[in-house]
Amino acid sequence: MANQITVAEFLTQAIHISGKTQKEISEEAGLPRANFLSMMKQGVTRVPIDRIPGLAKACGVDPVRFLRLAMIEYENETWNVLQRSFGESLSDDEKTALEKYRAERDAVLEKETEDDEVTV
Repeated sequence: MANQITVAEFLTQAIHISGKTQKEISEEAGLPRANFLSMMKQGVTRVPIDRIPGLAKACGVDPVRFLRLAMIEYENETWNVLQRSFGESLSDDEKTALEKYRAERDAVLEKETEDDEVTV
């Protein structure tokens, strides 16, 4: 986990980038009190796994990345077993990047094939 952002750091950045107040995010995510969010940002308490989808939505961040960070930090052994059993989950952003890469690679391969046919 070296060089990886912590869940508390990720949450702090997500809140800042959202432009919302902690109170607004707490309400949107269904948290009982805004100070609970402060405790999570400070790393005093863990972000409950079941709250990650709501927090991600309220902050406008990728829920898969948020969940992955939390699982690696909080339940690394469990996360490793899940990955070995079910494979790596890709977020929507990662799927989009992969689709763009594949499309660009296919275009290059197609052009190389066309070039080869012309020179033959």
